[in-house]
Amino acid sequence: MAKPVPEFRLRLPEKLRAEIEEQAKKNQRSINSEILARLQNSLTLDAYDWEMIASDVEKLKDQVGRLRDDVDELSGRRRFDED
Repeated sequence: MAKPVPEFRLRLPEKLRAEIEEQAKKNQRSINSEILARLQNSLTLDAYDWEMIASDVEKLKDQVGRLRDDVDELSGRRRFDED
């Protein structure tokens, strides 16, 4: 037989509770299931995804810089960085 999950009481501000309840309805699950899914998602997202996001941001910054240089070259202007 499965071991019962211990109960955990949580105080939520009314506005936050209403938002969670609304999202739970949209996702067709209970408020408890919505909170569990969001907690699990945030724990999964923490380390690996933030590293990937940071890497993607750096790549995009490089790409934007190259595109700016291309635009300046095509328009016959020189751009001076404000770095």
